[in-house]
Amino acid sequence: MPRPLLSHSPRVNAVSRWTSEGVPIIAAAMGIKTFAFAIGVMAVGTGVAHAAPARPPGPVAPPPAPVLVNVKPPVPVASPATWVMPNDYPSQAMRNGETGTVRFLLHVDASGGVSNCAVTRSSGVAALDAVTCDVVSRRARFHPARDRLGRPVSGTYANAIRWQIPQGNLAPTDRQITGTFVVERDGSVRDCRLVTFQSEDQKTLKGDAAASLRDHTERTFCTAQVNYLPYRDATGAPVSKRVTITQIVKTEALKD
Repeated sequence: MPRPLLSHSPRVNAVSRWTSEGVPIIAAAMGIKTFAFAIGVMAVGTGVAHAAPARPPGPVAPPPAPVLVNVKPPVPVASPATWVMPNDYPSQAMRNGETGTVRFLLHVDASGGVSNCAVTRSSGVAALDAVTCDVVSRRARFHPARDRLGRPVSGTYANAIRWQIPQGNLAPTDRQITGTFVVERDGSVRDCRLVTFQSEDQKTLKGDAAASLRDHTERTFCTAQVNYLPYRDATGAPVSKRVTITQIVKTEALKD
C-alpha cells in the first residue's frame, strides 16, 4: 500500500510569529498626550493675537494596555507522522504516478484546533495539495500557543508532507526502535513518537533520505497504535498511562 512520507522540516519553520508592538503603541500614545497639552490655543482679536491662558491639565488617561503576543508556539499533541495514512493518497494521482511535496501553514486557535490551512508551496498537483489540508485539518491537534502570562492564544504552525509512491515493500533489515505513547482514560492514543531508532539502513543513507526513513518508521509504529481498552486502577476507574515499546528486528542468513 502506498505510504505518504512526512518530510522532516526544521521545527523553526513551525514556530509562531510575534512582535514587540506593545511598547511602540504605548510610547506613541503617551507622546500624543504630551504634545497635545504642550500647545496653547490662540485667541484672535482686533489687534495682535495673544495666547490664551493655558487651562490646567485634566487627569491624564492611562496608557493603553500592552498587546500580549504569543511567546510559546503551538506544539502538536501527537507526532505529525500520524496525520497522514497510506490510504489518503488520491487514487487518480496514484494512477497517474504523480508525486510531490506540499508545504502548508496551519492557523491554530486557542483551544488547540486547526481553524485554517493554507498551502504555502504547491506540489504542482492539485489533488495532493487539496488532500494535504483536508487530512491535516481533521487530524492535527495541538497544545495551543501561550502568551506572556501563560494564557492560551491563537498561533501558527508550518510543516510539509512529501507524497511519494513506493515501488514495493522492502524486506525488514536489522533494527531496534523504541516508541512511546499515552493511552488516555477513554482508550484513545496521543503523543506517539519514536524515542530511539537504530537501523542498518542508516549506514547507507544521509540527509533527507535518513530523515525520511525515520519518519516512515515512526509513522508505521504510531499508526498501529489506534485505540485500546483503557487501563483501570484498583477501584476499576479508568486511568491514563504512558506506554513504551521496544521492537527488535534481527535477520540471519540460512545455511544451504
